[in-house]
Amino acid sequence: MCARYTLRVGAQTVLDLFDLASYPELPARQNVCPTDTMPVVVQNRTGEREVRMMRWGLVPSWAKDIKIGTQMINARSETIFEKPAFRNAIDRRRCLIPADGFYEWKDIYDEQIDLFGEPKKGKPKKQPYHITVKTQPLYAFAGIYEKWTNPADGSLLQSFSVITCPPNELIETLHDRMPVILHREDHALWLQKDLADKSALVGMMTPYPANEMQMEPVGPLTGLI
Repeated sequence: MCARYTLRVGAQTVLDLFDLASYPELPARQNVCPTDTMPVVVQNRTGEREVRMMRWGLVPSWAKDIKIGTQMINARSETIFEKPAFRNAIDRRRCLIPADGFYEWKDIYDEQIDLFGEPKKGKPKKQPYHITVKTQPLYAFAGIYEKWTNPADGSLLQSFSVITCPPNELIETLHDRMPVILHREDHALWLQKDLADKSALVGMMTPYPANEMQMEPVGPLTGLI
C-alpha cells in the first residue's frame, strides 16, 4: 500500500525527467495525503506530455459519489485488469505520478517485564520510514486516472490511483505491498495510448530493485503518526 508520499524537488527537475514543455511552480510537499490535488503527467491527444492537477483517490466514471475515491488510492497490479473501477483506466488512461519518496510504517515494541519477571511485548509504536531511490532525486509511480462528472452540478473531476505490487526484499521488512516505480526508459511505453500488449504492461508492474533503494526512520511529522 502507498498512502503517503513526498514531492519536494524544484520545477526544473520535473521538467528534465519527464521531458515536459511546462510545469507549475509548486510548494515542496513533505506529506502528500489521499484526496490531495497533485501533479500527474499524461499524454494528450496530440501525443505530447502535459501536467494535469488531479485528486489522489480514483473516482470511477460510473460513481455516484466522490467519497468512493478514498477507497481507490491504490490499484493492485495483480487484479487491475479485472476490477471494474480500474480496467478501463489501465487500458486507456495511464499516467506518471512524480514522487521523490514514500512512507511506510513499522511496529516497534518496547520490552517490558510481566509480574513473573518474564519479558513481554508492550503496545507497539508506529515508526515511519521514508523510502527513496538512491541515485534518483525524482522518479515516477505507475498510475492510472479517470474522469468523473459530478451528478449534482456537472463539474468535471480528474483523479488518479497509484499502482502497487508485491514488495522487494527491502520493503517487505515494513509492508506486504509497494508502489510500482517505473524506470525512465519505460515512461514512453507506459504512456502509449495505443499499447495493446498486456504482457508489456504486466512486465513493468514489478518491484523496483531493492539494492537501488534505501530507507531511513523519520520523526513524528505532522499527520504521519
